[in-house]
Amino acid sequence: MRRYCFPVVPLLLAVGVAQGDACTAEGWTTLFDGRTLDGWVRRNGTAEYRVEDGAIVGRTSEGSPNSFLTTDQTYGDFELEFEVKIDDALNSGVQIRSGTKERATGEGPDDRVGRVFGPQVEIEASPGLAGYVYGEATGRGWLTPKERLVPHAQFRNGEWNRYRIVARGPRIQTWLNGQPIEDLTDEAAYAAHPEGFIGLQVHGIEPGNGPYEVAWRPPVPEFQLTRLRLPSHTHVVADPGLPGPQILLCTRGRIVLRRGAAQQVLEPGESAFASASGQPLILTGPGEVFRAAAGTEAVPASSRG
Repeated sequence: MRRYCFPVVPLLLAVGVAQGDACTAEGWTTLFDGRTLDGWVRRNGTAEYRVEDGAIVGRTSEGSPNSFLTTDQTYGDFELEFEVKIDDALNSGVQIRSGTKERATGEGPDDRVGRVFGPQVEIEASPGLAGYVYGEATGRGWLTPKERLVPHAQFRNGEWNRYRIVARGPRIQTWLNGQPIEDLTDEAAYAAHPEGFIGLQVHGIEPGNGPYEVAWRPPVPEFQLTRLRLPSHTHVVADPGLPGPQILLCTRGRIVLRRGAAQQVLEPGESAFASASGQPLILTGPGEVFRAAAGTEAVPASSRG
């Protein structure tokens, strides 16, 4: 089974596909390069899509029907990971194994040639149905059975939320912020959509509403922070024995990361991946640095002694 994800370490890939058990560079195929929309196709509607701060941002267009930004490649069995943030008033979703209608199936707007259709994993504010599976323009409505379609509050309104989607044969599993939401086996949906593109939806809005936005980005790694107290004007190596850059700690609470002729300035409160090990350094103030080890949630600097 191939795995698709917005990778944990942005320096390696922006969005990718892997064969192994972890989001690493090896075996991954890029879906989003973090800078452009190369490899993506706009379909239906007139919503705006742009890249901003390493995320894909969709913005509603007044009076537009549902809009989609889809991969130009198709995928069957996969694992997809991403983070998403959405305005509370907007509804969205991620299409999986989807396509466009090659012939009209009726007289309505969802029946037209070219209409995006297929399974969609729901994105919406709490309390709501985020993480359940809908049949976009399939005529079936929710693919999640009615008895399981229970509103919940796992989606963190106004914040980034992490999704994980695993599609294997007729089975679709979803997680939201680490919590399992749906485990759906739907033979009919799989027969109709065994493979297709991945799509980012901006839902249509009525005239006089909006504009609203939804953004997708690579997952931010969770870290346990270790405090390092360093004298000012001291060169240190981020990870001894590894090819990391040298670090100059400045008196005004700034760090200059240097690797050969390359240089990056790190301001208080910012973080940067400091070495090939993927461990970032996070500057909190003059003379004080946190080195982060992946694995657990970051603890705010103000809460540690």
